[in-house]
Amino acid sequence: MKYLLLPIFCMLLLSCSKDDGDVDHTPLQKVSLTVKSIYKDAGGNITLTNEYTYDSQKRMKTHKAINKNPQLNAITTYDYENGKITSIKDYDDPSKPLEKKIYFYNANGMVKEEEYINNVLKYIIEWYHRSDGGKERRIKNPSGHLFETWYYRFTSSGNIQRVVLDYTDNADDDTEYIFSNYDTKKRSEVSYLNAVLPSLLMQIEGTKLSIQNNPQTFAQKSLVTGGYLINSKIEYTYNIKDQVTQMKIFRAHNNDLVYNITLEYQDF
Repeated sequence: MKYLLLPIFCMLLLSCSKDDGDVDHTPLQKVSLTVKSIYKDAGGNITLTNEYTYDSQKRMKTHKAINKNPQLNAITTYDYENGKITSIKDYDDPSKPLEKKIYFYNANGMVKEEEYINNVLKYIIEWYHRSDGGKERRIKNPSGHLFETWYYRFTSSGNIQRVVLDYTDNADDDTEYIFSNYDTKKRSEVSYLNAVLPSLLMQIEGTKLSIQNNPQTFAQKSLVTGGYLINSKIEYTYNIKDQVTQMKIFRAHNNDLVYNITLEYQDF
C-alpha cells in the first residue's frame, strides 16, 4: 500500500507545482518616462526646470516647477479615479491662490472640466465631439455665461492640426494655432501642444486625446489682423527609444534661437 501512496504523492506535488506555475510571475515591462526638463534661453541661462514623479501605475503623480521667477515656483499633484482626474497646483508664494482642476471623461472621451481658485468654482468647461472628428471645448462661468470656445481639428493619424480660439467678447482677438510637419517619434512632455491642451490629458488613454507625435512647425496667428503672434520651427534630438532628449526652438523668419530644452528619462 505504501508503494501506491508514493506515486499519488508525487502526482499531487506535480499538480501543486503546475498550479503555482499558472500564475504569471513575469516582471512588468519597464516604461521610460520623463523625470526632468530644463529650459534655457538663447544666452544659455536656465529659466525653468520641471521635475516629475509617477505612481505605481506609471501615471504622473507630481510636477514640480522651479522658475527663474521664484513667485512662480509650484508643485502640482495628481489624483486618479475611474473617469476622473484631479490636479492641485500649490505655489510656494503664499499670496498666490490654490488652483484645482478636475477632468471628467467616459467611454467617448472628455466630458467636462471644472476649475477652482481657493476651492471656489470659477469655470465649467464642456466638451463636444463633432461628427467630422473634431472637438469643441466651451468655457463658461458657473452661471452659464460663455467666455470662449476652442475648436480642434485633427489629422487622420490623430495629431492636432489646427485649433481656433473664439472669444465671445469682440474686444478680444480670436486666435488660431497651426501645428504641422509632424515627426514619427514619441510625443515629448514639453511641447507647444500644451498651449492648447493640458499635457496630462494627452497622457491618459481614456480621454481619447493621446497625441502621438511632435510638430516641427508651429504658428499662432490673430484672426483679426492676420499677424503672427508666434511663428516657430522646432528641431528635435532623439534617443534610441525614439524619445525627445533635446528641443531647439527657432523663430521661423530669421532662425534665431529662442529656447534650448533638454529632457531626462528614467525607467519605471
